Amino acid sequence: MSREALTADCVLPGATVPFELGGLRGECVPLLSGLALEALPWHLRCGQTARTSCGLNVCGAKYSQSRQVLLVELPDLGGGMQRVYVKRYLSRGVLRSSFASLGHSRARREWTLGWEAIHRGVPTPEPALWAERRIGGLLRECYFASREAVFPGSFRSLWGSSDRDDARVGLLRELMPFIRHTHDRGFVHVDLRAKHVLAAPAPSDSGAGALRFMLIDLDRGRLARGEAGIYARMSSLYWLFSSLRLERCAGELREAFFDAYFGEGWSLARRRLALCAAWVAFRAKELRVWRRRRRRRALRARRRLKRELAAARKVSGGAG
Repeated sequence: MSREALTADCVLPGATVPFELGGLRGECVPLLSGLALEALPWHLRCGQTARTSCGLNVCGAKYSQSRQVLLVELPDLGGGMQRVYVKRYLSRGVLRSSFASLGHSRARREWTLGWEAIHRGVPTPEPALWAERRIGGLLRECYFASREAVFPGSFRSLWGSSDRDDARVGLLRELMPFIRHTHDRGFVHVDLRAKHVLAAPAPSDSGAGALRFMLIDLDRGRLARGEAGIYARMSSLYWLFSSLRLERCAGELREAFFDAYFGEGWSLARRRLALCAAWVAFRAKELRVWRRRRRRRALRARRRLKRELAAARKVSGGAG
């Protein structure tokens, strides 16, 4: 967890119970106190479904090298069914596991940040469980669960379905005040991509805009005691700017992106300072992304060379 998050006064829910099952320890809401996390079908890919021996319907939501996400249907206390997203973070080597063991796990960090975001008025799915297993002090695996938020899709899909610039300008005017609101509340999403912002039509009697939004995947968020700083704001906006591919769009969209974020409450001097901070933050992020891609290309090249050498030795050995 970031230094800002560690020093902030985090507000956690009162109706939670300790979670201890199969060597896993954590905290959860009473509904998930008996959920056998390791027995869930973690082999499911996105869209695949299965039914567990306990009669739970499970659907694969995400499968990647760093995490696996399942959508589980559970009977609630009222006799109905409740859907919960269960996420398993995967360990990626001894070095990463040793570094993660120095602080809280990603599951516990997302649990704490989720409840603190809700307390500060930032819409996000309600956390339901965190659990982790440590052996010899080293973090081996961790789990996180949250209640399902009923949204038709993410802002990325909404953006992709709009091909006219005027329609996209309208979407930015709806989204950017919401992002500014989260920053004003002291919450900064470090991985603020368009796919991590859920969007849905707002109720007609809400008095707000035409859309309502919700943030997801908060494990890389940061908390501030008051409002977020200007550099932290602009650094967070880089990922949203990049995921919408605004650098390839017309200048009108780029201007609308920042104008809608600043709103009418920002003075001209503060806007100029923010734009300078955005230029520095964007260049720093682009350099970091370029270095990461270069390392990945070099790693793929070395792996390809090893495969070719192994195949050549095999052919030469067979010929001999």
